[in-house]
Amino acid sequence: MPDRSFPMFRRHAGLLALGAALLLPVAVQAQWAWKDSNGSTVFSDQPPPSSVPADRILRRPSGAAATTPPATPAGAAPTAAPRSTTAELANEFEKRRKERGEAERKETEAAAQKQQRAEDCQRVSQRRDAVAGGLRMRSLETGAVMGDAEREAEVARLDEQLTSLCQ
Repeated sequence: MPDRSFPMFRRHAGLLALGAALLLPVAVQAQWAWKDSNGSTVFSDQPPPSSVPADRILRRPSGAAATTPPATPAGAAPTAAPRSTTAELANEFEKRRKERGEAERKETEAAAQKQQRAEDCQRVSQRRDAVAGGLRMRSLETGAVMGDAEREAEVARLDEQLTSLCQ
């Protein structure tokens, strides 16, 4: 009777070799290699210590920078930025909300002032045109009809207002 286990072994060996061949580049890609102070080649998935000069680094993982960050000592936990508490986050949020409200209030006030200046400019411009038009008008101060000298003085005063309001 012929032995049928050999073709089955060959089929499984082929799958095993294919799987190893596919995984090999992934394992090699994440490896660091450098020469230590004794001249021995060291392989690791961590960057070499900062005491190893850059010219002694033989291989870096793809995408690793040429300057390596200093490795943390063995057993030491990496230092993380301190996390804010919920109360601190709430205070920061409230502060930003108040700043945003203040900025919106100032923007609204500035828009209102701009609108008021535009209205004042238009009103003074209409008054100047009326005074300079030569129509008989009464003086606001005296109530008497304006003469030519008063009219010229009023036009000059309105021109000054226009200059300051309508820039």
